[in-house]
Amino acid sequence: MKEIYQYHLTLIEARIIEHITINQLLVSEFNGYILERLENIKLIESPDQELQKKLLYMAYLDSLAGASYPNKSNKKAFINVIKDYSTWEHFDKICPLALKRLSDKHPQYTELKDFAEQAYNRMVAQGGQFGAAQVNLNDLPSKDELDVVWPENWNDETSSPNRENLTQIIQLYHCRNTLVHSLQHRKESPYPRRNSYVIHYRQYMRVEGNSIIANLKHDEFELVHPIQFLYKLCTEVTLNMTKYFLKEEINPFESYYDDFGRY
Repeated sequence: MKEIYQYHLTLIEARIIEHITINQLLVSEFNGYILERLENIKLIESPDQELQKKLLYMAYLDSLAGASYPNKSNKKAFINVIKDYSTWEHFDKICPLALKRLSDKHPQYTELKDFAEQAYNRMVAQGGQFGAAQVNLNDLPSKDELDVVWPENWNDETSSPNRENLTQIIQLYHCRNTLVHSLQHRKESPYPRRNSYVIHYRQYMRVEGNSIIANLKHDEFELVHPIQFLYKLCTEVTLNMTKYFLKEEINPFESYYDDFGRY
């Protein structure tokens, strides 16, 4: 009886496999393989778990970028995998901190300088007393708004500043570089964080003993990439990318496993 049952079970499995392509099996295996690792990152518990998780989430995104764009540079692959497979709505918003640093280097462009100061001052004003309140990305300048004040001669010179370097997605890549290459990220403010699932700005607070230093300069702001945001981004990119692999009949393991790595 047991042999007959096993025989029928084998027939059923064979019929199921007939309707599943080799690519579907590979993509399903790949999806389960990397999502298990993503969940393992989430489960890390240690005194320095925030740094460790951020580092591993960035490395995880790097691995997906390499699997999807094996012929692109690390930077282009990292940026493209987020643009193509996520729904992050603020990725091309302009960073007031990066914009202010650029305008400070080129004060002769008065329209750009005024625009940068307005954007920066709006962020400072939202900081609240001692910068305790968060500043979200909803009201940040758009690339279209920046185009209006962008110096015309910068459009024609290849050595001129690039608008893309002021966007949120490039700031995320800079964060990735600091984590991956320097194993560090800026210590965040001691205030309880609200809306901690989204990227936000907040004024950086220093502490001496048990006292918070309140008389900081306004330029002591930080851009915070919460681990919850990075986890959500990794999950979304994974699911959308594997759908693409399935649709285009791409074997994800071919580029994911590279004996020589991407560095």
